[in-house]
Amino acid sequence: MWDLEGFMTLRDAAQLKKDNGIQSARLYGNVVSYQYYYIDILVGTPLPQRASVIADTGSTICAFTCTGCQSCGHHLDANFDFSLSTSAQWMPCDKTCSTCRHNKCAYRQSYTEGSSIEGIRFTDYVSLGDEFQQNPAVKVHMGCHTRETRLFVTQKANGIMGLAPSSSSPTILQEIFKDRAHVNAAIFSMCLAPEGGLLTVGGYNASLAAHVDWIPMRPQQFYGITLSKLAVEGGIELGTGFGRTFVDSGTTYTYLPNSLYRQLRDSVKAVCEQKCGQPAGNTCWKVSGSLEAFPRIVFTFSKNTVMFWPASSYLYRKTGDLHCLGFESNGAVPETVLGATFMINQMVVFDTQSSRLGLAHSQCPSFTQRPKPPQSVRSGNGLNTPHQKGKPAVAETLFAAFSLLFVMLGLCLVARNLLRAYGLSRRDMEKSGSPRRVRARKLGRSSPVDEEMQSLAADDTSDDNVTRVPLEAWLSATGAESDSPTAGSGPCLSEQEGR
Repeated sequence: MWDLEGFMTLRDAAQLKKDNGIQSARLYGNVVSYQYYYIDILVGTPLPQRASVIADTGSTICAFTCTGCQSCGHHLDANFDFSLSTSAQWMPCDKTCSTCRHNKCAYRQSYTEGSSIEGIRFTDYVSLGDEFQQNPAVKVHMGCHTRETRLFVTQKANGIMGLAPSSSSPTILQEIFKDRAHVNAAIFSMCLAPEGGLLTVGGYNASLAAHVDWIPMRPQQFYGITLSKLAVEGGIELGTGFGRTFVDSGTTYTYLPNSLYRQLRDSVKAVCEQKCGQPAGNTCWKVSGSLEAFPRIVFTFSKNTVMFWPASSYLYRKTGDLHCLGFESNGAVPETVLGATFMINQMVVFDTQSSRLGLAHSQCPSFTQRPKPPQSVRSGNGLNTPHQKGKPAVAETLFAAFSLLFVMLGLCLVARNLLRAYGLSRRDMEKSGSPRRVRARKLGRSSPVDEEMQSLAADDTSDDNVTRVPLEAWLSATGAESDSPTAGSGPCLSEQEGR
């Protein structure tokens, strides 16, 4: 058993990870304003650059915005500058690459709600989490965006990090699992709070849960499990029609085939009639106090493993005292997607080496404030190589000297600009009599409740109502053709090498 970094010194945390072969990283985000959970990764050498990426167990690629991308949006972190990393290398166009662009290996990934990313593949050193967590770096395959569309443009995070297993190109997780000097086992866990959470690699944090229930898992591109029954306490019991079921942290809500969704929603409403709060629309209630009057939803998985889904997880606070259902219809797609709302207040353990999924109710840690980006260059240990003691190399000394010079020049420029801005603002105020207002940028995705509260429509097919989930296996499972007008209409994702 080990503890969280927040309750120990940095030295203790680093030593504990070394002794236990476990890495951990904070998760940020929520299902309301962000509509996803993301993690910071540190990329490159000698000074790592931070990138915020959605933690997605439903896809495999890790890619984010880079400098020179004209169609990319404005995100939390600066675009990755390939030229500043001495260890970054473009992946060549060889037999392992299915698509080439300018003699480099390219990629394209599309999502069924219409968004897509494309760019060039490269390799570099990456470590999970922020600088203070001192996780070792490993060399991995990544993607450098040259183009984003739709949700990728407007989201706050710089990119996405697929946590699902891949048989074609190794993922970041698979590369970390190979690093047995720092990681003991091919296991990772996610513990999502309503705000933020914790990602653990190499095992799971036993202090977050007293008991873990295990069920068989199929780690093949996605993390598939078997759902045999779904019930509402005091209400309906559903035993068939779930289709293929998988756990996907990159999908905001939990999705059920349309018929099951309607029955589940109506059963919760019937049990709640006149005792759970004031109904507001078709899937929301105004509740000023506790959510205890709402019934629990009961999942029964293979081996008769039972999991209770309390209202504190399947409802989310929209605004003020307005609480809304965190599960939605998957339309005609015969598939059940257990998204982020299913994982809230749960420690979910993905044991890829034993092909099993662990579930445990937990008070997951909450994080909302990110630390500053890296301020120091990586050490030898940070690159997963033996640390060289003694005098610094000439190149490192020159780099430090030039860095100091650039910092001093930057401070001079900032001071000059501040003085100019002060003079301009004074003149503007003298002319207009009031300070000028700057329009703020609004980023992130909207909730499907936004449309429902406006129209109370039973079926909403707007872009913002569809969250992203992996689709490649959906096409094969349903037999849909890739050029069919209905192919990919559900909340699924298609991963393709650039077409």
